[in-house]
Amino acid sequence: MNRRFPLWPATLLLAVLAIAGNALAIQLYYGVHFIFGSIFVLVAIRTLGARQAVMVGLAGALYTSVLWEHYYAVVVFLGECLFVLAFCQRTRRSLFLADSLFWCLLGIPTTLTLYHLGMDIPLKTAFVIAVKQMLNGIFNAAMAGLILCLYYLLKNRISTGYLVSSQIRSILFHTILMTALVSGSVPVLQLAETKQQIQARELERELAESFQRVTRFFATNPDYTQDEWQALKDSMGPDTRIFLYPVSGAPDSRGPTPESGFRVDHVRSTNQPSVIKSWQEGTYQLSGVLETHPTTGVVLSRSARSVSMEMDAASLEFLGYMAMLLALAIVISRGVSNLLTQPIWRLSTLLNSSTNGIITTDIQGRTEWVNQGFVRLSGYELEEIRGRKPGSFLQGPDTDPDTVERIRGHLSQQEPFEEELLNYHREGWPYWIRINCEPLLSEDGRLAGYIAVETDITEQRKIAHLENVGSEALERIAENGRLEDTLFALASSVEDFVPDIRCSIELSASLLGDHCDLNAACYFDVSGGSMAGYCYCETVSPLILDPAKNVIGRLNVFYRGGDIPSKNDCAVFKRAAHIVAIIVERYYADYRLAEAAGVFRHANEGMVVADASGMVLDCNQAFTDITGLDPGHVRGRLALDLLWEMEAVQEPGTEIHVPAPEDQRIRDTWIRHKNGKTSCVRRSVSLVRDKHGDIHRYIYILNDISELKEYQSQLESMAKFDPLTKLPNRALLSDRLQQAMINCERNGSELAVLFIDLDGFKEVNDGHGHAVGDELLRSLARRLRSIMREGDTLARFGGDEFVMVAPVESEVKSCPVLLDRILAAVAQQSRVLGKPVALTASIGVTFYPQADPLDAEQLLRQADQAMYLAKQGGKNQYCFYDADNERAVRDLFKDLKRVEEGLNNEEFELFYQPKVNLRTRQVIGVEALIRWRHPIRGLLGPADFLPVTERHPLSVGIGEWVIRTALAQVRRWRKNGLRLPVSVNIDPFHLVREDFAERLKRLLGEYPETRPGDLEIEIVETSSLENFNAVNKVIQQCRTLGVRFGLDDFGTGYSSLTYLRQLPLDYLKIDMSFVRGMLENPDDLAIVKGVLGLADSLNLPVIAEGVETLQHRNKLMTLGCELGQGYWLSRPVSGEDLEVWMSQWQEALPEMAAVSGNLVGPV
Repeated sequence: MNRRFPLWPATLLLAVLAIAGNALAIQLYYGVHFIFGSIFVLVAIRTLGARQAVMVGLAGALYTSVLWEHYYAVVVFLGECLFVLAFCQRTRRSLFLADSLFWCLLGIPTTLTLYHLGMDIPLKTAFVIAVKQMLNGIFNAAMAGLILCLYYLLKNRISTGYLVSSQIRSILFHTILMTALVSGSVPVLQLAETKQQIQARELERELAESFQRVTRFFATNPDYTQDEWQALKDSMGPDTRIFLYPVSGAPDSRGPTPESGFRVDHVRSTNQPSVIKSWQEGTYQLSGVLETHPTTGVVLSRSARSVSMEMDAASLEFLGYMAMLLALAIVISRGVSNLLTQPIWRLSTLLNSSTNGIITTDIQGRTEWVNQGFVRLSGYELEEIRGRKPGSFLQGPDTDPDTVERIRGHLSQQEPFEEELLNYHREGWPYWIRINCEPLLSEDGRLAGYIAVETDITEQRKIAHLENVGSEALERIAENGRLEDTLFALASSVEDFVPDIRCSIELSASLLGDHCDLNAACYFDVSGGSMAGYCYCETVSPLILDPAKNVIGRLNVFYRGGDIPSKNDCAVFKRAAHIVAIIVERYYADYRLAEAAGVFRHANEGMVVADASGMVLDCNQAFTDITGLDPGHVRGRLALDLLWEMEAVQEPGTEIHVPAPEDQRIRDTWIRHKNGKTSCVRRSVSLVRDKHGDIHRYIYILNDISELKEYQSQLESMAKFDPLTKLPNRALLSDRLQQAMINCERNGSELAVLFIDLDGFKEVNDGHGHAVGDELLRSLARRLRSIMREGDTLARFGGDEFVMVAPVESEVKSCPVLLDRILAAVAQQSRVLGKPVALTASIGVTFYPQADPLDAEQLLRQADQAMYLAKQGGKNQYCFYDADNERAVRDLFKDLKRVEEGLNNEEFELFYQPKVNLRTRQVIGVEALIRWRHPIRGLLGPADFLPVTERHPLSVGIGEWVIRTALAQVRRWRKNGLRLPVSVNIDPFHLVREDFAERLKRLLGEYPETRPGDLEIEIVETSSLENFNAVNKVIQQCRTLGVRFGLDDFGTGYSSLTYLRQLPLDYLKIDMSFVRGMLENPDDLAIVKGVLGLADSLNLPVIAEGVETLQHRNKLMTLGCELGQGYWLSRPVSGEDLEVWMSQWQEALPEMAAVSGNLVGPV
């Protein structure tokens, strides 16, 4: 906004001009005008400001209501003003563009809406008016732009000597545009005027002809009837009306003719609010006196609507010409202005894109023009400094007066010069520049001014000074100065270079230690004031890198104020960080030299230093201790000759060459001490090269490794042999097996691999202790070694597993004699540490070579699989590997994997079968039975998947899932008011694990509401006797947790009364097979009676499984068995269905329960 003249007078002037521009309008048709008031509103937007521009716009808009007798134009006029004002303030784009956008986006739609809907003007007429106003507004915007260009030029806002390309393009564009519009509008307006005159003459002719018809009618029909008169009026057409009126006196004219020069008058409608509507609803009238009836006058009236429709068409054609003219003028003016200013634009862009500042002055040194580089460098805009000498606003207190005096001398001599000078930014901070100044000559060779190019050299000056500081710091380090003082001085220098910053030098922890004289990692000059108000800036705090580009610290920068350090300051920080890295590297290089000298003197390794020719320069005390040779004896001798003389006579193969990196050679050798004693040393020689890559020194190091060699021998033995049995271990077995396989290939022989696993060793180890187990393994190793043949290899594979590699003859390939001897040796009864022990073995056998190639690991795997089948087949036997067995094992593992997936995918469910007192009908508990809801095979019973998990760790996971699920169900029942003990079946493999009781305790802890007796565990009879001691121990531990135990499937094993009395059981269960068959099979009935009698003698309750009919129930009652479980009572059901069954069971009578098992659907 320009404030060089009084604001309110300018506002008043432009408001008056806006009213005058609208008053001096060019009328087109029926009240439609071209107005020019918006020209001055647009000028006010650019020169005065928002509030004043709105006031000017309001003045012009109010006058339009007087001009057109309605307020709709006021809305459009003010809308144009506000839109252009907002657009120009936000985008700083041209008035012409802003006004064009207004009419395209808002002006035309608003005008159509107001005139068509608000004033009921026909749409076509409203569209003509909208297009007229758009062309009028764009024309006015172009005129305003031209006026502003001329105004700025006259006010010297555009320097006549240095027009920039955008300013020149604007002047050319608006000038060419207005020229094209004015020159092109003249013929268009003449054409429109001609068409208007033709239309007016046509209207006069038609009305004159109609008047002549009326005259002839009265002349030929003096006594006309009313019907004849009505027929005449109808023949005139619907738009023409005839009126007769009396005339007094003798008229001068007898009637109009087309040649008489009369004109047709337009009479506006008096009941319409707007000028446009009154024109459209008005009439065209022609009046005259009849020649045959001098006292009678005639008025012919025709509606203006049809005429206005013709005028709309003519107006559209006129406005179309104007629109095409406007578009063509815009294209031509834009193209011509761009073409003419292209060279100037390129030159202007080139000058403004330069990072150097460029300034031109007149002869007296007053500023005329500067580029954007100068603005960025100094902070001063051209408008602030035009007419001022550069030295008056750029130089400051620290500017060198001698340099200023030299510059004045060069200017007075009108000669070019180059100087370095300290200037001051507009914000007050200093910067250094290099000035290159040249005189500017006019076309006739006379001095016209000066042009100077200023280059910012602040960074170079700071860095050069910083380099001097760094050199001084290195000199202090060389003189054994403290690193802390040196870094402190450097940090202070950086703070002096860059104002309003504080910096610290932070080194990594690896550089700080007892050997370093640094007290902390970070240093501030606390004398410089408090750190309050300073902000840490990580983006400008460079890392400190060593020559290998490793981060060793950071130069931390703290700045004060709103602006972060500049780009040049960042360069200073980076250079300072580099100097810190050099200082630290130099400091530690000197320190390492001193440290290396100390290491050389006091090292435990013998060290000899030789020059490039191999001549010994020095040796340390450790070398003298190892060899007995003092430094005076070795200096000046060739190192290789000296070392060769020390070497003891060795047997072939005793010297070992150790792999080493390039420039280093290592080997182990035996040397003889001066006193004759021999020792093994590791001798290495390292090459030290100079900066050219040539050898500078040889460093020989002798390390006494005699004890290491002895330890190595012991370790080799430990690495290849089992420390317990002294048999080869797995690693040595692998080597020997591979060697045996190679011999088979070479000699065409065969070998057998025997994988031996001890049956029941875990029980012995757990029952009698590890000492007994270890002694048993040693004893078995001795027995097996005693039956080995020459060429056999026996190894302990791990735990209780042994592997034998035995060559075999083709005719006795099955080697049954050797296998039987092994089984007999293992099964031999013995006492170990006073404990009677008996074991058996399961042996898997495979042979090599085979039809398909295979390696040692595959052979061992085959033997292991065969051993596994031997265990599955009953133990204490051997089994030969074959492909069918391998497939069986693969199928077994496949089934195990699928069961494990089912467990992980939560496909298992628990169903519950009630246990009932057959006499009182009381439900005493339920048994949890696992089911697998297989995604393909459907619901599976335990017999379909549990057998594959026997004696497998997977049975542990399934067992714990069953316990956890059953306890969760007990908790849900308890919340519903139902308390039922739940019994679960646990796999023997799971039950005898050492940690079973501890894990069960943790499971019970997850459900603290569980009461003693809520959980019962049922064990099978056979498993309890196979692992009697372990089972007995587990039962004792679990009973302390409140868990009850029952013996399941009783009668199917071979229990003795002695064992049963020792087991702390709570109840027995008769196997369902005996209960089902007791009605028909006397043997089954006898077993049931026997079990009941045995249980009575043990004082244990008995639960009969398999109660499937009322007859079974009645028979059991007669035998004295009152507790039962079976389909007659209920099939296994889900936890929710069991609650339903309980409610039904309480309501049903037992005599009616012949099929009571169907109270809930079977599962």
